[in-house]
Amino acid sequence: MKAQARFKLVLAASAIVSYALVAHADDVPSWFVPVEQCTTSPCECVDLPTMKAFLADQTRARDAWETVRRDINTQTGPRSAAAARALFNSRLGAASPDIANKFTTCPGYDPAKNTLTKIAGVNASGVSVFDPCFCGAFCKDIIDATLVHEKMHVKSGVILTLGAMHMLAFCKAFPSHAECGKLEPLFLAASEVASHDAGVKALDQGIRKLLEATEDCTTDGGAPSPIVPTGVGNRVQSLFSRFVNGAPPP
Repeated sequence: MKAQARFKLVLAASAIVSYALVAHADDVPSWFVPVEQCTTSPCECVDLPTMKAFLADQTRARDAWETVRRDINTQTGPRSAAAARALFNSRLGAASPDIANKFTTCPGYDPAKNTLTKIAGVNASGVSVFDPCFCGAFCKDIIDATLVHEKMHVKSGVILTLGAMHMLAFCKAFPSHAECGKLEPLFLAASEVASHDAGVKALDQGIRKLLEATEDCTTDGGAPSPIVPTGVGNRVQSLFSRFVNGAPPP
C-alpha cells in the first residue's frame, strides 16, 4: 500500500473511532476515575446477594433498552437520543432497594453528587471512568462487569459507525429524510443493548466462578448468559444488523 493511501486509511479509521467516542462521551463528570484508581475489594460469599441484585437490575435495563430499540423502528417511536433515553427511563423504574442502599455506604457519599443513574462512562479519550463512590460501595466483579459494559460502548460505537457509513453520508446530504430521524436513537439503543448484554454476561460469569471456588457459597439458581457480539473486520455489516435490529446471532 502506498504511503498516501495508508495515511488516508489511518485518517478514516481515526475519524470513525473519534465519532464513536464523541457520541458516547456525553456527560461524564470530571472527577470520575479510571479503573486503576477504582478502590474496591474482591467479591466474597457475603457479596452474592448484592451481585445477584445488580445482575437483575442490569438485565432489566437491557430488556428495557430492547423495547426502546423495537419502538424506534415503528412510526411513532422516539426520533432523538434524548427521547429514546427518556422512554428507557420511564420503563426501567428505580434500582433495587439492595443496590440503592448499598450505594449509600461508600465513603463520602453525597446524594447531591453521587447517583446510580451515572456510575461510569467513557470519556472523550476513550478511557472508561468510574464514580469513586461506586467503586467504594461494590465489590470487584461488579466493577469489572461495568468496565466490560463501558468498553462495549466503544466497540459497538465503532461497529455501528462502520456499518452505517453510507447512511451517515446520505443523512448528511438529506437530513430531513424520514429514516434519518431513526439513526441517532438507534445508535444509542443498539449500543446500550449490546453493552448491558456484555455486562450481564461478565457478572454472571463472576457469580459462577465465585460459587465454584467457594464451597460455602449458596445461590438459588443460575443467571442468564446472553451472547455478546464480537469482532469487526468483514463481519461489520452482519454485526451492525444485529445491533440495530436485534437479530439473533447464528
